[in-house]
Amino acid sequence: MFGAGDSGKMDVGVFHNGKKLFSAANTPHAEPFSLDVKVQPKDTLDFAVGPGAAGWGCGSTPLDLTITSK
Repeated sequence: MFGAGDSGKMDVGVFHNGKKLFSAANTPHAEPFSLDVKVQPKDTLDFAVGPGAAGWGCGSTPLDLTITSK
């Protein structure tokens, strides 16, 4: 889950090898997500945070993440 952070609206996203798996644009709220992704050696998982349309007051968006194997 991407948390709400201090203030402002943020864009958040999750990417696997550059392919977008989840995103929320211009959100001031916590954004939960649940993904089932098969990863291989050398794959990348990226968790991105950026300013929303109105910018932001502070860049402290928390990320609560659990990765498990099957």
